[in-house]
Amino acid sequence: METHLGLTPEEMISIFNRMYLDVWEKTRDRINWKETDIPKLLLEVLEVVITAARDGAILTIYENNEKLYYALKQAGVKFPESESVSS
Repeated sequence: METHLGLTPEEMISIFNRMYLDVWEKTRDRINWKETDIPKLLLEVLEVVITAARDGAILTIYENNEKLYYALKQAGVKFPESESVSS
């Protein structure tokens, strides 16, 4: 039997993709798609893509840490009150 803590790679990819698409949906309107200056258009697109990737990665890390915390707590690991995750 294999012991597993935290999110599986599939869960991490799913969370990342969900958050990435959510941020892309909310921020893609900032891009002026009629821009004729290609470097400016690329910069606008990259800003949105980087923001979406950053937010997707941060959410994935947060959710993985939360899952680890509760798995360890359920296994009997005691955490100081100041470092506990709020429910």
